[in-house]
Amino acid sequence: QFLGAIFAFAFGLVFLFRYGSESHGVLVGVFFVLLGGMIAYHFIKHMYEPNVEYNHIALRVSNIERSEQFYRDVFGLRFSSGRKDQIWLRGKKSVISLKEAESEHLLDHLGFMVPDRDDVDRMAYELKMKGIQIKDGPKDHHDGSRSIYFFGPDGEAIEIYWYPFGD
Repeated sequence: QFLGAIFAFAFGLVFLFRYGSESHGVLVGVFFVLLGGMIAYHFIKHMYEPNVEYNHIALRVSNIERSEQFYRDVFGLRFSSGRKDQIWLRGKKSVISLKEAESEHLLDHLGFMVPDRDDVDRMAYELKMKGIQIKDGPKDHHDGSRSIYFFGPDGEAIEIYWYPFGD
């Protein structure tokens, strides 16, 4: 696609220089220059769209041990990692994070994973260009991951992150 854009753009320029004094030469040349530009724009636009995939949900719970046992027993989730006030339980393709905290809101955040570290920064830039305020980040974490947090239209917290060791 990108080579096609370069070819169309170059063909248009050559046509303009060679036949620019004739009215049809200008039209044909401008047409191919614009065509090349449109193809290049389409290619570049889609080249930087991050591949974002839903990965986890984080819940606030009143008793982390009780909640861990519930999600293990009911859904067969297994312990992935954790610390005193937060643990991660893993299924086949997704993760549930349980965070012990007294709160009237059960949902802590939705998590979406991107395949490349730079995608976190690209998403932060794209969100800012769309007028969406970043709550936190981009920032690096103790485990080597990188993330940003922002809010959805109803105030729901959303995380976009990259994890260096896969999903």
